[in-house]
Formats: sequence, structure tokens, C-alpha cells
Amino acid sequence: MRDLYEAALEHVAAAADGDPADPSWRVTLHFHPDRLVGGEPILQRMARDGVYRSQFETRVSNGGLTAYPGGDRWRWESRIFGAAYDDDSRPVLTAHPADYQPP
Repeated sequence: MRDLYEAALEHVAAAADGDPADPSWRVTLHFHPDRLVGGEPILQRMARDGVYRSQFETRVSNGGLTAYPGGDRWRWESRIFGAAYDDDSRPVLTAHPADYQPP
């Protein structure tokens, strides 16, 4: 059985156009340090756990809270990852190269 991660990467690679991103690029994480998860500030929880969690886990968002099966976010991720994560945990998706400049 193929690993979910590999299946998702294969799906994205097949749909992608252009060369892979430079693995040396730094990323920026987007989150709200003052928001609470289980009564605890997100930043405190991140420091304690050493993990950046998705809105599927935290149920916190600056936009729509549709990270649940059948919700808009869930359907969007299902489409971009070829349904690889539909029956399992979702990836964390809020990073981009900090110094990227579009051509």
C-alpha cells in the first residue's frame, strides 16, 4: 500500500508546472499567537509541544472554519492532494518562501 504522503506528492507533482522549489528557501508560518486552543494560547502550546498544528486540529482560523469532512477547506485539500488524506490526518498548509519574488 502506498504511503499517503507519497500519493499526495505524486498527485501534486503531476499537476504542477515548472521546476521544484528551492529546498533552501526559508518559510513564514502564519498563526495567531493570542488565540486559544483548549484554553491555552497557541504560541504557548507550540513552544511546549514543538508542533505547528493545522486548523483541522486546533479548530482556529482567521477565515472560515470549514476544516471538517465535507467543509470547503476539506474539499479544497481533497482536490489538491488527490483525496490522499480524505480518510486520515491532514497536512499543515500555511507556509511559503519568505523571500520568494514572483517572476
